[in-house]
Amino acid sequence: MRFESAGFFVFLAAALALYYCVPREKRSWVLACANLIFYAASGWKRCVLLVGVCLWSYGAGLWLSRARRPRLVLAGALLSITANLLLWK
Repeated sequence: MRFESAGFFVFLAAALALYYCVPREKRSWVLACANLIFYAASGWKRCVLLVGVCLWSYGAGLWLSRARRPRLVLAGALLSITANLLLWK
């Protein structure tokens, strides 16, 4: 799905309408699902990559909350996520 296509604007309008129709505590899930659908439209490999990065980031956040040396964990997580962005973008 390209940004300048009509399909993108229909998708964006539907995602925004759904976003504002659900309760506030569920809105982040609407955005996450819309993001996955958008990436899946351009190919399953990117969708798998996005899910992997989300799981890695979530795991790093959990580890960070329990770490004895949080700066080291934070530096490692940021380095790995930045390396991923540099390699895939």
